[in-house]
Amino acid sequence: MDLPPPGDDAPHTPPAPRGWRPTPLDLQWLVGCHLLGFLAVGIPFWMLDYSAMTLPGSLPLPGLMLVGALSMYLAVSRPIARMLVVLVMAGAIVDAWIVRVAIDLVRDPTTHNLLPFEFVIVGFVSVAWAGGGVLAGRAWVAAGR
Repeated sequence: MDLPPPGDDAPHTPPAPRGWRPTPLDLQWLVGCHLLGFLAVGIPFWMLDYSAMTLPGSLPLPGLMLVGALSMYLAVSRPIARMLVVLVMAGAIVDAWIVRVAIDLVRDPTTHNLLPFEFVIVGFVSVAWAGGGVLAGRAWVAAGR
């Protein structure tokens, strides 16, 4: 099965070449997907009571799955550097966690005594979901060729 040449109506686009600079439309897609992932992870996470919170178990699975799906979509449909997609989409999860930490520290400065460990855990989880989405997108494109 031959695929149509890459373009706006193609099922996928080739990877970004070296020296690539994002177009305004690519930046809009990145910012929009980042914001959507940020809200999908953040809103349920921010509503949890601090005493019921554990990491990574408190991060909402539907929001994490959406971040992975959006990463896959960006890697498949837009000519954006894959590492940029991973960093921007992983940043959505980390940003939601940072907002939660800031709110908790304003309420009670004695919370989050193990903040560096929390950061490592959230960083690992966010890169795993965003990177997994990009890798799934690459596998999907490779299977289609």
